[in-house]
Amino acid sequence: MKTINKFLFVASLALFPLLTKAVDVQSTSTPVFVNWTDGVLNDQLVNLTLADNPGSQFNSITFDLYFYADGTIPRLAYIEVQANGDVSISDTYLRSGSVVDGSLNYIPGTDFFSGSLFVNSAEAGADNYLGVKFMDSTSAAHYGWIQFDLNGFAEGTPAVTFVSGNVNDTANTAVNAGGAVPEPSALALLAAAGAGLALIARSRRK
Repeated sequence: MKTINKFLFVASLALFPLLTKAVDVQSTSTPVFVNWTDGVLNDQLVNLTLADNPGSQFNSITFDLYFYADGTIPRLAYIEVQANGDVSISDTYLRSGSVVDGSLNYIPGTDFFSGSLFVNSAEAGADNYLGVKFMDSTSAAHYGWIQFDLNGFAEGTPAVTFVSGNVNDTANTAVNAGGAVPEPSALALLAAAGAGLALIARSRRK
């Protein structure tokens, strides 16, 4: 029984770094949507902030989202991030469960509607996520996601609605869109088991 307890202790230590904390993204403005009115999409600045700033590690804990359209018909609808270069977003919309990490292409902004078509994987009435990358004070990347509801340009209806989001406060660690933290991988579990087995073998030799 003592050997089993040792194994569980070592396994828990091995998995501890994977239990990362997600910092919620919150809106500080009301309302947080844009209305399509009289053929013009009114500009709407949405102020977003992290719920806290763990260890004061982020250079920018607030950032702004701009939604706007080009012209009197919905030729272009665009989400743009303003955050002094510390924050950028993925160039395509993601579905729930998509991995957000360094493999994505991050830019200041992205289209969600062009002409009569949704673009960049945006979908009306679906869960649309953008991957987000924060740079902390040591220039390390922190990944997260922002969720939007996107609609067509019907008169007087919200074209864009901010839903929620969060950022991983552990640097260089992937997250899943729509989830707080990634699930421990099978490889990590095997590593924990291996560490426990090594401890068991060592204790038997003694």
